[in-house]
Amino acid sequence: GDTTGDTTTGGVVDLCAPAPQGDPCESDADCAIAGDCCSCVAYNPSMSSPGNCGGNCKQDRCSEWGLESAACEAGVCVVKGKSCDQDEVLCDAPQPDCPKGSLPQVDGACFTGKCLPVAACDWVPGCDHCEGMICNITEGPDCTHHRCIAPIPECEQLPYCDCLGEIFCNPPHESCAEEQGVLVCSL
Repeated sequence: GDTTGDTTTGGVVDLCAPAPQGDPCESDADCAIAGDCCSCVAYNPSMSSPGNCGGNCKQDRCSEWGLESAACEAGVCVVKGKSCDQDEVLCDAPQPDCPKGSLPQVDGACFTGKCLPVAACDWVPGCDHCEGMICNITEGPDCTHHRCIAPIPECEQLPYCDCLGEIFCNPPHESCAEEQGVLVCSL
């Protein structure tokens, strides 16, 4: 896709993908991972601490999804292993056959052999994978990026752009629209 700028790996912003959000970092050592009943997040322990959604689950989301570490990417802490973007695969590893509601996990430009629930993925091939969730499309100059967002109870009675747009439509994709039940963030 088209790229410009200087805020992601290699000094290039991917205008096809949502801008990375998270605590600033300089190296992987600056980042840690934390899970609760609702999510699995990366954070910089010297800058913040993760929230907790409460709940009484037997297993936190990081453990449930098999996510074990955080990394510093594009100057922000991210959960390592949340990619399901098959366009990034450059190796010959076989693609696992994943059950409905999950996609093959991608790490280091290769399939890991595991499947992730679409709610854990930072990319899905299309909105049809977001059953029971909200599809979020990020539009770049000549491309689109799809991901599934778990419903947020506080946003359920509000127009998408008044609540979800404030959370997910971040610079440079600040323009928000709701199109047939899809949250669209664009330049």
